[in-house]
Amino acid sequence: MQPSLIVKDLDKRFVGVHAVDHVSFSCYPGTVHVLQGENGAGKSTILKMLSGMYRPDSGEIILKGEPVKFRRPGDARRKGIAMVYQEMSVLPELTVAQNIWLHEEKRLGRGLIRERALMKATTDLAERYGIAIDPYERTGNLAIASQQMVEILKALAVDPEILILDEPTSALTVSEVEKLHAIVKTIVSENKTVLFISHRMEEVFAFGDTITVMKDGRLVDTVCLRDTTEDQIIQMMVGRELKSVFPPKQQEAKNDCVLKVENFGDARHFHKVSFELQKGEILGIGALDGQGQLQLMRALAGIQKHETGAIWLNGTKLNYQNCRRALRTGIGYVPEDRKVQALCLGMSVGENLSMASLRRRQTAGFIHRKEEKQQAQRMVDRMNIRTPSLLQAVGNLSGGNQQKVSIGKSLEDAPKVLLLNEPTRGIDVEAKQEIYKLMRELVARGVAVLCYTSDMMETIGLCDRVLTMYEGRITNELRGAAITEENIMRGAMNIASAKTEG
Repeated sequence: MQPSLIVKDLDKRFVGVHAVDHVSFSCYPGTVHVLQGENGAGKSTILKMLSGMYRPDSGEIILKGEPVKFRRPGDARRKGIAMVYQEMSVLPELTVAQNIWLHEEKRLGRGLIRERALMKATTDLAERYGIAIDPYERTGNLAIASQQMVEILKALAVDPEILILDEPTSALTVSEVEKLHAIVKTIVSENKTVLFISHRMEEVFAFGDTITVMKDGRLVDTVCLRDTTEDQIIQMMVGRELKSVFPPKQQEAKNDCVLKVENFGDARHFHKVSFELQKGEILGIGALDGQGQLQLMRALAGIQKHETGAIWLNGTKLNYQNCRRALRTGIGYVPEDRKVQALCLGMSVGENLSMASLRRRQTAGFIHRKEEKQQAQRMVDRMNIRTPSLLQAVGNLSGGNQQKVSIGKSLEDAPKVLLLNEPTRGIDVEAKQEIYKLMRELVARGVAVLCYTSDMMETIGLCDRVLTMYEGRITNELRGAAITEENIMRGAMNIASAKTEG
């Protein structure tokens, strides 16, 4: 069978970084080809060259037997290559239909576009792939997961021969991941090709046929997924065998309350939430999507208001309704969306690390630049942030290193309590392990951590205790051996008889 796509000796450099180092592989019709590797391995750079966003420094892209060169993404789309980027590009002020058919208006007819034709084309496309979405809705009003489905429909609108998916599931709910899986099966059944990146290993095996593993910009190997195991892939990715994913938990239960929350609630999302967070522990929240856990975390961080209840920190009752006051009292927060909510992508690594703790290095409004630089460099070393210098724009770092900057920014302010919302979303296996290790180091120093992650294995492997939530209420507390997938799901679905004893 002739390959639908050949990547031949592709090479790309940026300032100080050899992002892709003479990589070659082939993709075939009717298959899903997975690209895998740590953050910074060069996967996204290759996909951006294939989609016309970047131009290779050398090497060839061969499409259906013919070498092609793309000056811009529109060239690739006209050749039948469409990409769903990791960073969403929807325009929030436009409707769903307008976003999907942006730059493809000519396909709907010449002259002024009739609104009815635009909406019908959107409805037909969504129905073809089994996606329920309102074409008239302003995209900015949609949840992040629904915006991601708009991105996917936008790529499918050109009926591509090769569909590239770069971390498409990181913002999707479980049900939407299942829809995406059905879409991929439909495309493959039409003898088309899908190129796929995901850091969720279960998705790699569920979606993929063949996998190309990269490390440090170089090709490690291309293998058939039927003939390999998860451990073998991880070993190829990190260059060594992983003996243990999660560091050991604390051996003895603490009884030194740092944060006490009592009858905490707002009007819609969470109700009469009460718990205690002990010094030196990781307390997890186990919940399905949309059960109020994110709003609870944001209210504890002072980002959104609560209406009832009280908070005590080390025995002192707090009264704050904004994040600045929360920071000053010792409550740090790492949000779920690092690119939008946590980091200023155009600013440097040093500036991002320092911004939450500027008040600690100021005299009469003047910033002590030397101390700021020294503090930022210590945090880079402590977090093992891979960057050429403190002056590097944080937007140029890999996802894993961006996440480390996001966490490091909060740690610079020396919090007593750290709230972590999806701390490892969209990062690779090795970067996840570094963050797991860091979390354990933090609690060993006495920091109390409250963590929500949608990854069930993280909740089980990381947390000393787990509070389950359903419809905005705490349904159970699990500890020790009772922290199991079955018990978390029982609590998350408000089913009785989950064990609470360790």
